[in-house]
Amino acid sequence: MPRPRKQNSLDARVSALALHFGGALVHAVRDELASEVSRLVNGAKVRNGATRSSSAAKKGRPLQRGSVNERVLAKLLGVIKTSPGLRSEQIYEKVNMSKKLAKAGLAKLREMRKVKIKGQKRAASYTVA
Repeated sequence: MPRPRKQNSLDARVSALALHFGGALVHAVRDELASEVSRLVNGAKVRNGATRSSSAAKKGRPLQRGSVNERVLAKLLGVIKTSPGLRSEQIYEKVNMSKKLAKAGLAKLREMRKVKIKGQKRAASYTVA
């Protein structure tokens, strides 16, 4: 069993530095958490103490992940151009996105009159307008 040794000056100095570092680390984490909470509550980005509002907040619309955007519409329209006459289920299989997102994208394309449908409900086939 090792004998307990006396704390020399180096050990004391290392312990003091570790305590100081631990306190500084806790302070930094608290500041970062406070800025994140502030950002979430106020809807603004906080970086290095500077507050900047996001472009989505400026435009008055929330930024949503997985929402129908130009890239989704272009991908769906590309599939319909390369394979006209597909039904919605077949289009869902060809594109690599969720069924919900593809369905919303097809509805948006119909609304924008970029695609035509022939048939009704599940039997409807899509072609480019």
